[in-house]
Amino acid sequence: MPITREWHLENRIILITLYSPVSAEDIKAANDGAYAVLDSAQGDQRIHTIFDMRALPDRPDHRVRLTELARLADVFKHPKLGWMIAVSHHKFASFVFSIFSTLFNTRMRIFLTSEEAIAFLQLVDVTLPPISPLPPPSMVTNEPNAD
Repeated sequence: MPITREWHLENRIILITLYSPVSAEDIKAANDGAYAVLDSAQGDQRIHTIFDMRALPDRPDHRVRLTELARLADVFKHPKLGWMIAVSHHKFASFVFSIFSTLFNTRMRIFLTSEEAIAFLQLVDVTLPPISPLPPPSMVTNEPNAD
């Protein structure tokens, strides 16, 4: 599967790594899985999500249409959802995040580096303990993590 999900910080930050190609079915499965994780998370604090898109190629094989993404956005309404942060240099990802942030009135930001993303999360949620760095893109593999 071209999308993996794991805890980056137990019960506080979900790390979702995207690879290519990503289909609408992959996104729906990831959306359903994220909703289940949010439902089962312990405590009453919001759960943040980091989307690591650094492993995506500069030119994807195909693109998922915005209308397909919008239909899969149920997780945006989850009461435990905190900030959704992306790490990416892709212009299309920036466009999608800006559109979704406005349409769904969600807390979304995109950063070029993982260091900027983590610094932002530490700033906006002072209840978080120190966040460990994301693995560098060279250490990211296409092997999905079990969860």
